Amino acid sequence: MRPPTPLALDDRTWSLVSRRWQTSAPIVLRDGEVLLCDPSWTPAELDAIRAHVARLGARRAHLVITHADEDHVCGIGAFPEAEVIAGHATAAAIADGSAA
Repeated sequence: MRPPTPLALDDRTWSLVSRRWQTSAPIVLRDGEVLLCDPSWTPAELDAIRAHVARLGARRAHLVITHADEDHVCGIGAFPEAEVIAGHATAAAIADGSAA
């Protein structure tokens, strides 16, 4: 099976749609920084997003995590250098490990 590829929505916005449950992981580039929202969850999808971000040459990444479900937080480990942005309850679940 071919690895997933982010779909260009415009010249600085892409979306990777997961084969499992058709979830969407938006990727937005602006001023050399990339914003990722709930960055997918299979190893192949995370690899595809990491490779895409590398091709973009982004100097900094930000991860927006909408809530603490497993399929939303597992991308955090794929971007250890990224700033994680989450609400208080989600941040607490990530910090105490219950989000895993």
